Amino acid sequence: MPGYITKIIAFTTVGSGSFIVPNDWTNSGSLIEIIAGGGGGRRPTNNATAAGGGGAGGGYSSLSNFNLIPGNTVYFSIGDKGSGGTASNTNGTSGGDSWINKTSNAAPTTTTDGAVAKGGPGSTGTAGGTGTTTGAVGDVTVAGGNGGAGATTTQGGGGGGGAAGYTTNYRGGSGSNTNDGGGGGGGGTGGAGGDAPSVAGKALSGGSGGNGATGTTGGTAGDASNGGDGSNGSGGGGGAGRNTNNATAYSGGLGGAGADKSYISLNGSASTGTIGPGAGGGGGGGTNNNSATAGAAGAAGNYGGGGGGGGAAPTSGNGGNGAPGAIIISYVSASRPVIIS
Repeated sequence: MPGYITKIIAFTTVGSGSFIVPNDWTNSGSLIEIIAGGGGGRRPTNNATAAGGGGAGGGYSSLSNFNLIPGNTVYFSIGDKGSGGTASNTNGTSGGDSWINKTSNAAPTTTTDGAVAKGGPGSTGTAGGTGTTTGAVGDVTVAGGNGGAGATTTQGGGGGGGAAGYTTNYRGGSGSNTNDGGGGGGGGTGGAGGDAPSVAGKALSGGSGGNGATGTTGGTAGDASNGGDGSNGSGGGGGAGRNTNNATAYSGGLGGAGADKSYISLNGSASTGTIGPGAGGGGGGGTNNNSATAGAAGAAGNYGGGGGGGGAAPTSGNGGNGAPGAIIISYVSASRPVIIS
């Protein structure tokens, strides 16, 4: 509306909470976005010929033009991150659901009351976690991106984590199914993570991270190096593998935090910053050498990204943590700004 301004308020503290609907709230033009927690990546078994899969990103649900009454209480809950495996043969855990409800302090079942976004499943094997909308509620519901698969028959790379759901969902890349292979790139909010190559001459490299929703390039693929970190919703690059005894393969890059929107209030206090759905972490590189250690996976970006999977080796690499969820509320203020000339 001409002469009016859009305000954005955000909530990121994990667990239950509530807020009072602002006095200048208007239903028309409002958008409530719910992001669930992302799943953690798996740490494979020491000395096994299989790497860890990446965790799935948290789901996304939204409500448009939602009917709220200024001064009323609205309840919400924000899902926690899933944890990556940190001991041999440990699965990633799933991220928690996030929801908002204007009627009662419980997850809603219809869009009359609110919305629910579903947490991203953690990886329980070489396959990545699979994002879901089962049980989601909203005008729009999008599953988180699937985690990438780790190497299945070799001491290769781990899979990249999936991005949080948004306008669509993007998967993490697959780890190289070659001994000493690299990890897959983390999924970005604007593009899938790259698969690590499984061809002669390139098997040690990781996959590149997927691009962010605003076009930010993903983290660089590890090439005798760790994977590059993502930014602005782009995925972390996969760590390179390593063909050296008594050495450690390279780690996956961190998923980039979402930065699509600028808020004026965070967790009920005046504050400014950027926020949005986050990207997946890169998978760790593998190594098939004596007394060698695989690369650790990258953690996901806030909010809702999935963690990467650990690489395979005599000593396997840790899985990456997913990222917690968030709630983002945009509305057109009913108050015109005062202009003094």
